Amino acid sequence: MRVIPCLLLAVLAASTVLPAQEQERVVRGLSFVGNKALDDYTLESAIATTKSSAWARYWIVRWLGLGEKRYFNEVEFRRDVVRLILLYRQSGYMNAVVDTSVRRTARDVYATFRIHEGDPVRVARLDVRGVDGIFDVARLKRELPLQVGDPFNRFLMQASADTIVARLRTSGYPYADVLRNFDSEAGILKAEVELDVQPGPRMRIGEVEIGGLRDVDTGTVRRVTSVRPGSVFNQDALYQTQRDLYGIGVFNSVNVILLDSIAPQGPPTDSTVRVLVQVAEGPRHQLRFGGGYGSVECFRVQGGWAAHDFLGGARTLDLSARVSKLGGTPKVSTGLNQFCNPFGGSWTFDTLNYSVGVTLKQPAFLSRRNVGTLGLLAE
Repeated sequence: MRVIPCLLLAVLAASTVLPAQEQERVVRGLSFVGNKALDDYTLESAIATTKSSAWARYWIVRWLGLGEKRYFNEVEFRRDVVRLILLYRQSGYMNAVVDTSVRRTARDVYATFRIHEGDPVRVARLDVRGVDGIFDVARLKRELPLQVGDPFNRFLMQASADTIVARLRTSGYPYADVLRNFDSEAGILKAEVELDVQPGPRMRIGEVEIGGLRDVDTGTVRRVTSVRPGSVFNQDALYQTQRDLYGIGVFNSVNVILLDSIAPQGPPTDSTVRVLVQVAEGPRHQLRFGGGYGSVECFRVQGGWAAHDFLGGARTLDLSARVSKLGGTPKVSTGLNQFCNPFGGSWTFDTLNYSVGVTLKQPAFLSRRNVGTLGLLAE
């Protein structure tokens, strides 16, 4: 008899828990009000709450059940307020206030963030130190993303430091760095920014090592690369080398990096830096096939075969063939004529078309920038 009271208690407990478990609501609408400094896309990227896709938002089409539904999370929604406040503070709006309004139905949620941005903290002074004798400081400051008078945006301060580093690394300073210092006062809405540049030693390219080669010879890679021993270090030359090596179609992976990742300490005894060109060769041969149908050309097929590093030198031999108007000739009954003979009786449209081609490509032809191409085509 004691079992029955226990079962009744279990049923009562379950009945009290089930109503508390609300059905998940779909985010049908998400909007921002009062934002001027930051657009809706930037704000949406900073929060976890996201609106459902258009097919799931608009009542005209959402009954179809299409589109991705995104569900409302109360905890993340409250955290989104903190995320937006932090984003505004990072963007220079230290006094920004974020409020919310939510309209709930049994299944849907329409959320709105109401933002009062307030006045921003503005940059009153911007100093760039450590580049005298390397760049024109006044001109450099004019070209930075962060300017005097702008809202004190931490992201633009980082972008300004990255701009200086990039220019130094294309001017022979591979170990350049920038220390960022600032003094911001929300009470008087002013900030003073100092970018302390550590250019490091000016370096030249020393040894260029090449790794990962299997069939391609080292001389071919050296002819294509933009990195030359003895030249002033330039980060763009490393990127260009990577693009050029990808472009010849022989390698699946190319990575051009510094072997000496740390600047020499103490008085420099060697002003050169080593570079590693690490590659991974792709397949030597490639086959390709394709087909299609057109109202004039009827059924058509095409195919090709390519041999990479053909006879060495990273050259590529490519053979291709194409046949069209298959089934279009009335002289042969193929069963396809009902689809392929809209202009029957005209030899222009009834004649089988074909083309065969062979192409030979030679990278670094006469100079590193040139690609020599020789092709023959028969139709």
